[in-house]
Amino acid sequence: MTLDAIGYNHRHDGSFLVDRPDGIGDWLLLLIKSPAIFRAGGENVHALAESFIVYTPEAPEYYYPETETYTDDWMHFTPDDDEIRLIRSLNIPLNTPVYAYNFRSLSSMLKYMVYENYSGNRHCRESLNNCFEMLVYKLSEAVSCHPDSAKAEVFMDGAVSSAQ
Repeated sequence: MTLDAIGYNHRHDGSFLVDRPDGIGDWLLLLIKSPAIFRAGGENVHALAESFIVYTPEAPEYYYPETETYTDDWMHFTPDDDEIRLIRSLNIPLNTPVYAYNFRSLSSMLKYMVYENYSGNRHCRESLNNCFEMLVYKLSEAVSCHPDSAKAEVFMDGAVSSAQ
């Protein structure tokens, strides 16, 4: 895995908006700490605090805060072919927000990865790759251990329905 950029506990005001219709060219993991609206599959999806989304490189990215502030942890990365196969084999939902019952552990892992990335430690790259693999397994557990966690509210024509 190549780590392109990473951040922990970034806060934005209520005017924050990401609109990348053609994606950004790398993978993006967001650990969503405050309620937000995401567009997934052409529909607006309400993402609860303590959710995550994994964007693939070509996926359109569109999201904004539902409240006065938006906070997230984030990681832009490029997985190798084996890591892509692992992500897909673990059935981690892509390009749609998912509630994570184990959110604090995910956020703690990302916080550590931020530290490690900037540490200059001799085995920094190896440590980051090991953390990434563990993070992928924990994302999978967030979905598979609690199947209802994959549900999100979709707002369509003023109605609210449950979607997976």
